[in-house]
Amino acid sequence: AAAAAAATATTTATTAMTTATPTATTAAAPTPTETETTGAPTTTATATNTSDTSNTSADAAAASTNASSNDSATEASAANASSTSKEPDIIDSNTTTTTTTTTTTSSTTPHSVDPPMNWNASEALNFVVSGSCLYLQRNVDTQFVKVGKTASGQNYYRAVTGASYIYYDPGCDGEARPRWIMDVQAPNVNALDMLNGEGSCKYLAHRDVTPGESVPMGTSSWMMSCSPGEWTQENLTLRLVPRQLKVSGACSDHDSLNTGFHLAGTTDNGQYFYQSSNFRHYIYFDPSCDGNAGPRWIIDTTAPNTTASQMLNGRGECSYLADFEVRHYSRPVPLGTKQWNMTCPGTTMVDLTLSDES
Repeated sequence: AAAAAAATATTTATTAMTTATPTATTAAAPTPTETETTGAPTTTATATNTSDTSNTSADAAAASTNASSNDSATEASAANASSTSKEPDIIDSNTTTTTTTTTTTSSTTPHSVDPPMNWNASEALNFVVSGSCLYLQRNVDTQFVKVGKTASGQNYYRAVTGASYIYYDPGCDGEARPRWIMDVQAPNVNALDMLNGEGSCKYLAHRDVTPGESVPMGTSSWMMSCSPGEWTQENLTLRLVPRQLKVSGACSDHDSLNTGFHLAGTTDNGQYFYQSSNFRHYIYFDPSCDGNAGPRWIIDTTAPNTTASQMLNGRGECSYLADFEVRHYSRPVPLGTKQWNMTCPGTTMVDLTLSDES
């Protein structure tokens, strides 16, 4: 009844028109070259793992976290890694800003967004990987989205940058024990084993698991090719992207933003977008709001175009309620208290807090 009432209401929202200095975007990492080494160690299924891996749903429940990291520091570190590290080799593990602001006024009718018919919120399994060595950060420390299933019935995932994949292989060379693999190649979804199509265990990283074990959420030990010809053991953390958010700290002009937001779907770039509980606002990621500006998270009164690669508001201009600029396409929704650009009395920068309420 509340949704029906909201659907008939007409609200007037003050929309901030932000002209941003274009920000350089980060291109997907080039495909690493392949090399082979000898004597590569393997992880065991008993290595530290903080989550229940009996099934995907349990993983999702156990891995949801309210922790927030400092995005600015993380983004600066990632940017530095992108500019200084060499491209990783694939190793065979078995044989070896300034802004100006004006305001405009628009009228919008609150409405609920229906997710695509083939989209199921319970299957929303985007996660962020962190903790890899500097050599592999461009390929590994990023957000991954579910792509589909392989012949074994396991989900497989693609980095939002398109630079790497995570998949389960029962036997990467026909004999090796089951493992989850990070690779620059997409897996052969029709193969029962040797999913890289090479008949050898060549990839960026792996974690040995028991047969049929789902992707290891939480923190666990992975073997990684952190330098050419060598393997090292690293503790990687796989953390689910939030499904429920709570926004607080918006100024009085935009007090209606201080409410809960639920997961409403995914956009063309693989990122989640969220809709407010009052059906009046949306939070989404846009690689470029006008075709020139850099990537950012946006709060808007208009639902994003889920098939557009950029300019998701359909207006071809950076016109919305608030935005938070990021350095990389792979950044999930920024949790914690951050300075967002928002048109409020006496200021354009507001300490807005986004909390994980999953």
